[in-house]
Amino acid sequence: MTPEQPSSQAPSDAARTAETRVRAALETARLDYPVLTIQAAIVGSHARTLAGAQPGLRPLPDEIRGRSSLSPRRWTLETIDVRPTEQRQSRVRPMLLHVYEWGDPRGEPVVCLHGVTGYAGVYHRLAEERWHERRVLALDLRGHGRSGWEPPWTFATHVADLTETATALGLARADWVGHSFGGRLVLELAAAQPHLVRRAGLLDPAIQLLPQVALDAADFERREPVYRSVEDYLQERQLRYPDSPRAAIEHEAAQNLEFQRDGSLRRLTCQAAAVSIYGELASAAPAPSTLAAETLLLYAPAYGLVLSGQIEAYRAVLGDRLRIVEVPGMHMVQWDAFDEVATAVEQLLSSSTD
Repeated sequence: MTPEQPSSQAPSDAARTAETRVRAALETARLDYPVLTIQAAIVGSHARTLAGAQPGLRPLPDEIRGRSSLSPRRWTLETIDVRPTEQRQSRVRPMLLHVYEWGDPRGEPVVCLHGVTGYAGVYHRLAEERWHERRVLALDLRGHGRSGWEPPWTFATHVADLTETATALGLARADWVGHSFGGRLVLELAAAQPHLVRRAGLLDPAIQLLPQVALDAADFERREPVYRSVEDYLQERQLRYPDSPRAAIEHEAAQNLEFQRDGSLRRLTCQAAAVSIYGELASAAPAPSTLAAETLLLYAPAYGLVLSGQIEAYRAVLGDRLRIVEVPGMHMVQWDAFDEVATAVEQLLSSSTD
Protein backbone atom coordinates (compact mmCIF):
# COMPACT_ATOMS: atom_id res chain seq x y z
CA MET A 1 0.00 0.00 0.00
CA THR A 2 1.42 3.40 -0.95
CA PRO A 3 1.19 6.36 1.43
CA GLU A 4 -1.34 9.12 0.95
CA GLN A 5 -0.22 12.57 -0.11
CA PRO A 6 0.70 14.89 2.77
CA SER A 7 -1.98 17.23 4.00
CA SER A 8 -1.98 20.81 2.67
CA GLN A 9 -3.38 22.30 5.90
CA ALA A 10 -1.50 25.17 7.58
CA PRO A 11 1.55 23.94 9.49
CA SER A 12 1.54 23.96 13.28
CA ASP A 13 4.10 25.77 15.40
CA ALA A 14 5.93 22.46 15.94
CA ALA A 15 6.00 21.83 12.19
CA ARG A 16 7.35 25.32 11.51
CA THR A 17 10.04 24.77 14.13
CA ALA A 18 11.05 21.45 12.54
CA GLU A 19 11.07 23.09 9.10
CA THR A 20 13.45 25.80 10.31
CA ARG A 21 15.69 23.36 12.16
CA VAL A 22 16.05 20.89 9.28
CA ARG A 23 16.54 23.59 6.62
CA ALA A 24 19.26 25.21 8.74
CA ALA A 25 21.05 21.86 9.01
CA LEU A 26 20.80 21.33 5.25
CA GLU A 27 22.00 24.85 4.44
CA THR A 28 25.11 24.52 6.57
CA ALA A 29 25.60 20.86 5.56
CA ARG A 30 26.71 20.17 9.10
CA LEU A 31 27.16 16.55 10.22
CA ASP A 32 27.26 15.53 13.84
CA TYR A 33 29.35 12.39 13.30
CA PRO A 34 32.68 11.50 11.67
CA VAL A 35 32.76 10.79 7.97
CA LEU A 36 35.25 8.47 6.31
CA THR A 37 36.11 9.43 2.75
CA ILE A 38 37.88 6.70 0.84
CA GLN A 39 40.86 7.92 -1.16
CA ALA A 40 42.07 4.48 -2.32
CA ALA A 41 41.72 5.28 -6.01
CA ILE A 42 44.02 8.28 -5.59
CA VAL A 43 46.57 7.53 -2.89
CA GLY A 44 46.18 3.79 -2.45
CA SER A 45 44.83 3.96 1.09
CA HIS A 46 41.94 5.46 3.03
CA ALA A 47 41.86 8.60 5.14
CA ARG A 48 39.63 9.43 8.06
CA THR A 49 38.05 12.89 8.04
CA LEU A 50 36.50 14.25 11.21
CA ALA A 51 33.62 16.57 10.50
CA GLY A 52 34.12 18.21 13.88
CA ALA A 53 37.54 19.48 12.85
CA GLN A 54 36.01 21.56 10.08
CA PRO A 55 32.20 21.99 10.05
CA GLY A 56 30.51 20.75 6.94
CA LEU A 57 30.85 17.67 4.82
CA ARG A 58 33.97 17.74 2.69
CA PRO A 59 32.94 16.78 -0.85
CA LEU A 60 34.43 13.63 -2.27
CA PRO A 61 36.67 13.89 -5.33
CA ASP A 62 34.78 13.31 -8.57
CA GLU A 63 36.84 10.15 -9.15
CA ILE A 64 35.39 8.69 -5.94
CA ARG A 65 31.90 10.14 -5.78
CA GLY A 66 30.93 9.32 -9.37
CA ARG A 67 27.42 10.77 -8.99
CA SER A 68 26.06 10.56 -12.51
CA SER A 69 23.59 13.36 -11.78
CA LEU A 70 26.46 15.73 -10.91
CA SER A 71 29.17 14.59 -13.30
CA PRO A 72 27.57 12.96 -16.37
CA ARG A 73 29.76 10.36 -18.02
CA ARG A 74 30.46 10.65 -21.73
CA TRP A 75 29.71 7.28 -23.27
CA THR A 76 31.89 6.36 -26.25
CA LEU A 77 32.54 3.25 -28.32
CA GLU A 78 35.35 2.52 -25.87
CA THR A 79 32.94 2.39 -22.90
CA ILE A 80 30.03 0.65 -24.63
CA ASP A 81 30.50 -3.00 -25.56
CA VAL A 82 29.18 -3.23 -29.14
CA ARG A 83 30.31 -6.79 -29.82
CA PRO A 84 27.71 -9.48 -30.55
CA THR A 85 26.09 -10.86 -27.42
CA GLU A 86 27.82 -14.24 -27.66
CA GLN A 87 31.24 -12.52 -27.69
CA ARG A 88 30.68 -10.34 -24.65
CA GLN A 89 32.02 -11.13 -21.21
CA SER A 90 30.20 -10.28 -18.02
CA ARG A 91 31.97 -7.29 -16.50
CA VAL A 92 31.12 -5.75 -13.16
CA ARG A 93 32.82 -2.46 -12.43
CA PRO A 94 32.80 -2.02 -8.66
CA MET A 95 32.90 1.41 -7.04
CA LEU A 96 34.20 2.57 -3.70
CA LEU A 97 31.20 3.47 -1.56
CA HIS A 98 30.83 6.51 0.68
CA VAL A 99 31.40 5.50 4.30
CA TYR A 100 30.32 6.89 7.67
CA GLU A 101 32.38 5.88 10.68
CA TRP A 102 31.68 5.98 14.40
CA GLY A 103 33.10 4.43 17.53
CA ASP A 104 36.57 3.17 18.35
CA PRO A 105 38.79 3.03 15.23
CA ARG A 106 40.70 0.21 16.95
CA GLY A 107 37.55 -1.76 17.75
CA GLU A 108 36.27 -4.84 15.97
CA PRO A 109 34.61 -3.73 12.72
CA VAL A 110 30.89 -4.00 12.07
CA VAL A 111 29.63 -2.94 8.65
CA CYS A 112 26.04 -1.67 8.34
CA LEU A 113 23.86 -1.61 5.22
CA HIS A 114 20.62 0.37 4.72
CA GLY A 115 17.38 -0.27 2.83
CA VAL A 116 16.09 0.74 -0.60
CA THR A 117 15.00 4.27 0.32
CA GLY A 118 17.47 4.75 3.17
CA TYR A 119 21.02 5.92 3.66
CA ALA A 120 23.99 5.01 5.86
CA GLY A 121 23.21 7.55 8.58
CA VAL A 122 20.19 5.55 9.73
CA TYR A 123 22.60 3.73 12.05
CA HIS A 124 23.97 6.86 13.75
CA ARG A 125 22.08 6.54 17.05
CA LEU A 126 22.80 2.82 17.44
CA ALA A 127 26.48 3.47 16.74
CA GLU A 128 26.81 6.46 19.04
CA GLU A 129 24.75 5.26 22.00
CA ARG A 130 25.17 1.49 22.02
CA TRP A 131 27.98 0.27 19.77
CA HIS A 132 30.64 2.87 20.59
CA GLU A 133 33.23 0.23 21.55
CA ARG A 134 33.15 -1.14 18.01
CA ARG A 135 34.41 0.36 14.78
CA VAL A 136 31.06 0.99 13.09
CA LEU A 137 31.17 1.55 9.34
CA ALA A 138 27.95 2.34 7.48
CA LEU A 139 27.90 2.46 3.69
CA ASP A 140 25.82 4.50 1.25
CA LEU A 141 24.97 1.83 -1.31
CA ARG A 142 25.23 2.41 -5.06
CA GLY A 143 22.42 4.73 -6.16
CA HIS A 144 22.06 6.24 -2.68
CA GLY A 145 23.32 9.18 -0.69
CA ARG A 146 26.83 10.32 -1.53
CA SER A 147 27.97 7.17 -3.30
CA GLY A 148 27.95 6.85 -7.09
CA TRP A 149 24.60 6.49 -8.84
CA GLU A 150 25.66 4.76 -12.05
CA PRO A 151 24.05 1.44 -13.14
CA PRO A 152 23.90 -1.50 -13.12
CA TRP A 153 22.10 -2.01 -9.82
CA THR A 154 22.17 -5.81 -9.78
CA PHE A 155 23.00 -7.93 -6.75
CA ALA A 156 26.27 -8.91 -8.40
CA THR A 157 27.26 -5.26 -8.76
CA HIS A 158 26.32 -4.41 -5.16
CA VAL A 159 28.32 -7.38 -3.88
CA ALA A 160 31.29 -6.23 -5.97
CA ASP A 161 30.96 -2.74 -4.49
CA LEU A 162 30.89 -4.14 -0.95
CA THR A 163 33.91 -6.32 -1.62
CA GLU A 164 35.87 -3.47 -3.17
CA THR A 165 35.04 -1.11 -0.33
CA ALA A 166 35.82 -3.68 2.38
CA THR A 167 39.20 -4.28 0.76
CA ALA A 168 39.94 -0.55 0.64
CA LEU A 169 39.06 -0.30 4.33
CA GLY A 170 41.41 -3.14 5.18
CA LEU A 171 38.63 -5.50 6.26
CA ALA A 172 39.64 -9.09 5.69
CA ARG A 173 36.71 -10.28 7.82
CA ALA A 174 33.97 -8.35 9.63
CA ASP A 175 30.54 -8.53 11.18
CA TRP A 176 27.78 -7.33 8.83
CA VAL A 177 24.38 -5.88 9.77
CA GLY A 178 21.77 -5.18 7.11
CA HIS A 179 18.27 -3.71 7.26
CA SER A 180 15.63 -4.62 4.66
CA PHE A 181 17.41 -4.59 1.27
CA GLY A 182 20.66 -4.36 3.23
CA GLY A 183 19.77 -7.67 4.88
CA ARG A 184 19.34 -9.33 1.49
CA LEU A 185 22.74 -7.93 0.49
CA VAL A 186 24.32 -9.54 3.56
CA LEU A 187 22.88 -12.87 2.36
CA GLU A 188 24.21 -12.25 -1.15
CA LEU A 189 27.65 -11.30 0.19
CA ALA A 190 27.79 -14.35 2.48
CA ALA A 191 27.02 -16.59 -0.49
CA ALA A 192 29.51 -14.97 -2.87
CA GLN A 193 32.30 -13.99 -0.45
CA PRO A 194 31.81 -16.11 2.70
CA HIS A 195 35.30 -15.30 4.01
CA LEU A 196 34.25 -11.65 4.50
CA VAL A 197 31.30 -12.39 6.81
CA ARG A 198 32.09 -13.41 10.37
CA ARG A 199 28.60 -12.79 11.77
CA ALA A 200 25.39 -11.72 10.02
CA GLY A 201 22.74 -9.47 11.53
CA LEU A 202 19.52 -9.38 9.49
CA LEU A 203 17.14 -6.59 10.57
CA ASP A 204 13.65 -7.14 9.13
CA PRO A 205 15.37 -8.37 5.97
CA ALA A 206 13.80 -8.34 2.53
CA ILE A 207 14.78 -11.97 1.91
CA GLN A 208 12.53 -12.24 -1.13
CA LEU A 209 9.53 -10.05 -1.98
CA LEU A 210 6.30 -11.40 -3.37
CA PRO A 211 6.05 -10.27 -7.02
CA GLN A 212 3.01 -8.04 -6.43
CA VAL A 213 4.64 -6.38 -3.41
CA ALA A 214 7.78 -5.69 -5.46
CA LEU A 215 5.69 -4.31 -8.33
CA ASP A 216 3.68 -1.98 -6.09
CA ALA A 217 6.82 -0.69 -4.37
CA ALA A 218 8.66 -0.18 -7.66
CA ASP A 219 5.67 1.59 -9.18
CA PHE A 220 5.53 3.99 -6.23
CA GLU A 221 9.26 4.72 -6.48
CA ARG A 222 8.98 5.69 -10.16
CA ARG A 223 8.05 9.20 -9.09
CA GLU A 224 10.73 11.73 -8.18
CA PRO A 225 11.00 12.11 -4.37
CA VAL A 226 10.68 15.91 -4.42
CA TYR A 227 8.98 17.81 -1.59
CA ARG A 228 7.77 21.37 -1.30
CA SER A 229 8.81 21.52 2.33
CA VAL A 230 10.49 19.56 5.08
CA GLU A 231 7.10 19.04 6.67
CA ASP A 232 5.78 17.35 3.51
CA TYR A 233 8.68 14.89 3.72
CA LEU A 234 8.14 14.27 7.44
CA GLN A 235 4.41 13.65 6.92
CA GLU A 236 4.99 11.18 4.11
CA ARG A 237 7.58 9.22 6.11
CA GLN A 238 5.30 9.12 9.15
CA LEU A 239 2.44 7.83 7.01
CA ARG A 240 4.70 4.99 5.86
CA TYR A 241 6.21 4.39 9.31
CA PRO A 242 3.59 5.49 11.86
CA ASP A 243 5.40 3.91 14.82
CA SER A 244 8.69 5.69 14.17
CA PRO A 245 9.74 8.63 16.39
CA ARG A 246 9.52 11.99 14.68
CA ALA A 247 12.99 12.95 15.93
CA ALA A 248 14.54 10.07 13.97
CA ILE A 249 12.74 11.12 10.78
CA GLU A 250 13.83 14.74 11.30
CA HIS A 251 17.45 13.60 11.61
CA GLU A 252 17.09 11.63 8.39
CA ALA A 253 15.63 14.67 6.64
CA ALA A 254 18.53 16.85 7.78
CA GLN A 255 21.07 14.42 6.32
CA ASN A 256 19.37 12.79 3.33
CA LEU A 257 17.66 15.66 1.48
CA GLU A 258 19.20 18.23 -0.83
CA PHE A 259 17.96 21.61 -2.06
CA GLN A 260 16.77 22.05 -5.64
CA ARG A 261 17.13 25.30 -7.56
CA ASP A 262 13.48 26.19 -6.99
CA GLY A 263 13.82 25.77 -3.21
CA SER A 264 12.15 22.36 -3.07
CA LEU A 265 13.86 19.36 -1.48
CA ARG A 266 14.81 16.03 -3.00
CA ARG A 267 15.72 12.77 -1.28
CA LEU A 268 19.25 11.56 -2.07
CA THR A 269 18.26 8.40 -3.93
CA CYS A 270 18.41 7.48 -7.60
CA GLN A 271 14.87 6.44 -8.48
CA ALA A 272 15.98 4.27 -11.39
CA ALA A 273 18.12 2.35 -8.90
CA ALA A 274 15.22 1.99 -6.45
CA VAL A 275 12.94 0.59 -9.16
CA SER A 276 15.63 -1.81 -10.32
CA ILE A 277 16.36 -2.99 -6.78
CA TYR A 278 12.72 -3.87 -6.12
CA GLY A 279 12.80 -6.01 -9.24
CA GLU A 280 15.91 -7.77 -7.94
CA LEU A 281 14.24 -8.38 -4.58
CA ALA A 282 11.54 -10.45 -6.28
CA SER A 283 14.18 -12.98 -7.33
CA ALA A 284 15.07 -16.03 -5.25
CA ALA A 285 17.48 -15.45 -2.39
CA PRO A 286 20.64 -17.53 -1.90
CA ALA A 287 19.88 -20.88 -0.28
CA PRO A 288 20.10 -20.89 3.54
CA SER A 289 22.90 -23.44 3.22
CA THR A 290 25.16 -20.70 1.81
CA LEU A 291 25.03 -18.81 5.13
CA ALA A 292 27.84 -20.23 7.25
CA ALA A 293 28.06 -17.38 9.78
CA GLU A 294 26.47 -16.98 13.19
CA THR A 295 23.23 -15.21 12.35
CA LEU A 296 20.62 -12.96 13.95
CA LEU A 297 17.23 -12.83 12.23
CA LEU A 298 15.31 -9.97 13.81
CA TYR A 299 11.92 -9.05 12.40
CA ALA A 300 8.71 -7.12 13.07
CA PRO A 301 5.73 -9.52 12.79
CA ALA A 302 3.31 -6.59 12.57
CA TYR A 303 4.91 -5.46 9.31
CA GLY A 304 4.81 -8.88 7.69
CA LEU A 305 7.88 -8.61 5.45
CA VAL A 306 9.59 -11.74 6.77
CA LEU A 307 7.43 -14.78 6.05
CA SER A 308 7.04 -17.78 8.34
CA GLY A 309 8.24 -20.13 5.60
CA GLN A 310 11.45 -18.13 5.28
CA ILE A 311 12.06 -18.28 9.02
CA GLU A 312 11.54 -22.03 9.11
CA ALA A 313 13.85 -22.59 6.14
CA TYR A 314 16.71 -20.80 7.91
CA ARG A 315 15.92 -22.47 11.23
CA ALA A 316 16.05 -25.92 9.65
CA VAL A 317 19.47 -25.36 8.07
CA LEU A 318 21.28 -23.09 10.54
CA GLY A 319 20.08 -24.70 13.77
CA ASP A 320 22.03 -23.37 16.78
CA ARG A 321 23.82 -20.81 14.58
CA LEU A 322 20.56 -18.89 14.18
CA ARG A 323 18.90 -16.63 16.78
CA ILE A 324 15.41 -15.38 15.96
CA VAL A 325 14.09 -12.23 17.65
CA GLU A 326 10.64 -10.67 17.26
CA VAL A 327 10.31 -6.94 17.95
CA PRO A 328 7.38 -4.52 18.19
CA GLY A 329 6.69 -1.79 15.69
CA MET A 330 6.93 -1.72 11.95
CA HIS A 331 9.65 -1.96 9.32
CA MET A 332 12.08 0.72 10.57
CA VAL A 333 13.15 -1.48 13.47
CA GLN A 334 16.22 0.68 14.24
CA TRP A 335 13.77 3.45 15.15
CA ASP A 336 10.68 1.59 16.35
CA ALA A 337 12.46 -0.97 18.54
CA PHE A 338 15.74 0.77 19.27
CA ASP A 339 16.59 -0.97 22.55
CA GLU A 340 15.58 -4.42 21.32
CA VAL A 341 17.65 -4.05 18.15
CA ALA A 342 20.67 -2.67 20.01
CA THR A 343 20.62 -5.50 22.56
CA ALA A 344 20.07 -8.27 20.01
CA VAL A 345 22.94 -7.07 17.82
CA GLU A 346 25.20 -6.67 20.86
CA GLN A 347 24.50 -10.29 21.80
CA LEU A 348 25.27 -11.39 18.26
CA LEU A 349 28.56 -9.50 18.23
CA SER A 350 29.62 -11.10 21.50
CA SER A 351 28.78 -14.64 20.37
CA SER A 352 31.49 -17.20 19.70
CA THR A 353 32.48 -17.82 16.09
CA ASP A 354 34.32 -21.11 16.77
